[in-house]
Amino acid sequence: MPKRERRDPAVMLAWMARHPVATAIIIIAAIIFAVISNASQHPAAPNPIATVVPTVTATPSTPAPRPHHHRHRHHHAVPLAPPTPAAAAPTGCHPLSDEGTCYEPGEFCRDSDAGMQGVAGDGQAIICENDDGLRWEPA
Repeated sequence: MPKRERRDPAVMLAWMARHPVATAIIIIAAIIFAVISNASQHPAAPNPIATVVPTVTATPSTPAPRPHHHRHRHHHAVPLAPPTPAAAAPTGCHPLSDEGTCYEPGEFCRDSDAGMQGVAGDGQAIICENDDGLRWEPA
């Protein structure tokens, strides 16, 4: 291998001043290389402290809450529960929310529903109007 010629430090410093981004990249690469080569030469010793692994057992409990999404509403956790026949949307209500439920007066409505008329879960006629944001209001 040919012998490398030593460069003048003043020339190297001038180049580094003209190329700060390249200099930063070179320094970061050198640090990463040093860390990697040091880690491969000195593997971590096993931890003498005993490791405790928790055991998970199946027990009946309430399911974890999931976020309930409504446009422009605060998100509150709603527990997951299997759908019940009472939770199903009545056949007469429309339009349905993204969750498949009936809208009720006062709930926010989608931008695409602006001006649309519908029927709430209780059979009341509703319309999507701008009332401090698009909301379903009694028609």
